[in-house]
Amino acid sequence: MALRNSMRIRGLVKLISLIIVCNQVLTAAFSYACRTIDPTVTPIVISGFGLISSLMISYWLQSDARRAYHHASEKKLVKGVDASHPLPRIDDQCPKKWLVMLHIELNPMLVGL
Repeated sequence: MALRNSMRIRGLVKLISLIIVCNQVLTAAFSYACRTIDPTVTPIVISGFGLISSLMISYWLQSDARRAYHHASEKKLVKGVDASHPLPRIDDQCPKKWLVMLHIELNPMLVGL
């Protein structure tokens, strides 16, 4: 139970960190472009863009991780936990290993944790 919770927290921290970094970059670029075109643009427009882009980034990362996990599962690149290996194993041949690991961390019950 403790391993499942720690994996889930680690996955959430990774997801939130990626969302924050990507959102800051996108919002800064959008803000610069808006202020170049119209210097009187209101902060609500930029904040709204930041909110919507963070939601879209979150959805995109989670759905891409889910897709990568299902692809890796179909190709037998993910091995669940057992007595000799308490953590899931992902084959080195997996093309999107970090996304597969993110999905496993967000959903540890998929590999038997």
